[in-house]
Amino acid sequence: HTLLRQACLQRFGEYHVNHTCNIKTDPKLAEVYLTEALELAKNNSKDSKGDDMNIAHADIYQTLGKACAQLGKYPKAKDLFLITLQAVEEHYGQDHIKVAHSLHNLGNVHLRKGEYAQAKALCERALRILQKHYGQDHIQVASTLSNLASVLRHQGDCDQAKVLYQRILHIQQKHYGQDHVEVASTLNNNVATFFVVAGMIICFIVLSKRL
Repeated sequence: HTLLRQACLQRFGEYHVNHTCNIKTDPKLAEVYLTEALELAKNNSKDSKGDDMNIAHADIYQTLGKACAQLGKYPKAKDLFLITLQAVEEHYGQDHIKVAHSLHNLGNVHLRKGEYAQAKALCERALRILQKHYGQDHIQVASTLSNLASVLRHQGDCDQAKVLYQRILHIQQKHYGQDHVEVASTLNNNVATFFVVAGMIICFIVLSKRL
């Protein structure tokens, strides 16, 4: 009975975090469902020493972290992603695809908190693993490239960010087609990066004339 309840709560939580269709989802509900699912999972899988089997719960930790991130609860999300990362690294090794997903999610939290140096290091490591497993043009690669491009843009490296946005655009158009909302979002970011660069040039010209 408790195992069935745990599985149902986990699926409901995943739906409210991961669903991409135009259907109403609620990360607050996801947090409630996944928190209970995690407690049930812990109670169901204590070993003889009473230690939590984190690897068995890694997917719940990960999804709960996503829900918290969507709610702006970044410290809690960070803690959950760190638990997940440690568990998957110890279980699967440093270069497993699950490690890349945890690194991506953790990097996204640092990005949203404005911690760009940490975000960049995590994104770059995730990107190396993703490209090793999927190749250069996979849509998951594009997702991590998008985070890295955003980091670079905030750090003022707009030229390199623009290069990455163009690469992301190529992958997304290949995967989704020309008229997908993700393609539009990347085009918007690319244009925004152009205007940042243009604005910096204008400021430099104005300041040079004043000097």
